[in-house]
Amino acid sequence: MLFLTGISILAVIGRRKEVGIHELAYDDLKNLNSMIKKDNETIVIARHGLEWWIAWALELKVGQDKAMTGDFYSKYKNIYFIHQLNTGSTKERRTQFREPLIPPNADWIYSSTYFNLYHLKLE
Repeated sequence: MLFLTGISILAVIGRRKEVGIHELAYDDLKNLNSMIKKDNETIVIARHGLEWWIAWALELKVGQDKAMTGDFYSKYKNIYFIHQLNTGSTKERRTQFREPLIPPNADWIYSSTYFNLYHLKLE
């Protein structure tokens, strides 16, 4: 058992894990701070795997489009959707998680090499 544990530790240490988002993409994500209203009625909808980066860089609530049920629309007045177009990595790998569906009445407010941002403002 100790031998198998040692081999698995060496296998994990020997293989460097790539970050989920490149530094340039992260910097671009931080630029979105000036475009997104920050309050308790704001949420960003993103694919799984990008959620943590958005919460960290933008300090906002984050969710997935599958959570948009029930009292969601009474709880959040400013709903943003983000699509990641490019990870910035030289080893471009797409995640198995799908990008959120953008409602037809959402306004496209930002585009870059890395992201598209949409805003769905509810009256």
